[in-house]
Amino acid sequence: MTVVSNDPIWWPIINNHRIFSYFVAVFFTAVIYDWVLTIGQEGS
Repeated sequence: MTVVSNDPIWWPIINNHRIFSYFVAVFFTAVIYDWVLTIGQEGS
């Protein structure tokens, strides 16, 4: 069951989690991009 709370005490925690999620998404995007760029060099 989802609990919806409008208590301001949770806002910094939610904001920090959102920012951390963006960094995780950028990190995995960068890793996949690097992998795609170097996939052709692995056989050499």
